Amino acid sequence: MIRDKFGKTLITSGFRTDEHNKKVGGAKNSRHLISDAVDFSIPGVPLLDIARYAESIGIKGIIIYNRQGFIHIDNRPTKYFFYENEKKQVQTFI
Repeated sequence: MIRDKFGKTLITSGFRTDEHNKKVGGAKNSRHLISDAVDFSIPGVPLLDIARYAESIGIKGIIIYNRQGFIHIDNRPTKYFFYENEKKQVQTFI
């Protein structure tokens, strides 16, 4: 749905093996290890615009990594939003 909304190809990182997760500095309990997360960017689309749309379609786990230039989304059961530049968690964008 996100790819269709913005009409551009997503650059992704999905499932990770334990070894690869350690190599890239992933969290020990990363949702990538269970095929439940993806990292991506859409060239020319601000990360916050992607995050707002992701939330609007029901995605609950959203992390914006501004310095690295990508967004993380996952299927966690509760809302979680982290915006790297602000160093804080909030429950929603609105």
